[in-house]
Amino acid sequence: MNFFLAVVAFHFLEHIVQLWQLYVLQWSRPQCLGLLGLWQPWLVRSELLHYSIAFYMLVGLYIYRPLFKNHWWTTAYYLQAFHHLEHAILMTSGVFWGTPISIGGLWFSRIELHFFYNLIVIIPMAIAFRQRSGVSHHKIPLKKYDRVYGRQIKYIFSNQKY
Repeated sequence: MNFFLAVVAFHFLEHIVQLWQLYVLQWSRPQCLGLLGLWQPWLVRSELLHYSIAFYMLVGLYIYRPLFKNHWWTTAYYLQAFHHLEHAILMTSGVFWGTPISIGGLWFSRIELHFFYNLIVIIPMAIAFRQRSGVSHHKIPLKKYDRVYGRQIKYIFSNQKY
């Protein structure tokens, strides 16, 4: 799970860096390739890389579904399934017609669109983790001893006595 989450986090960071390059540094769109693109531009321009990460996230979300007993992880899974479909269309259209075309790409530019796709997958994942950890909106962790991690956490707004 840790490796899966690290890959997901790095991938999302790449999209944030691309937006930073575009809007803050005001680079041209073809130059906004993220951190990995600064090192290996050909790799980031490859549709196979984007398809692979979308597929990796889809498989990871499916594999870890049994660990989450809430609908948020399932929501993230279905949103990622659509994101994966977009990359499958991009890759297929690129191979057969020479120009990658996607559903969302008909209305939005690719950098912003794929940031949005990843954001709407990460948000339900984060909510699923929050609910799984037992911290909900009515509990604010401050100081109760947690034996699993050896931390001190105190729940205010909780009816439990410690």
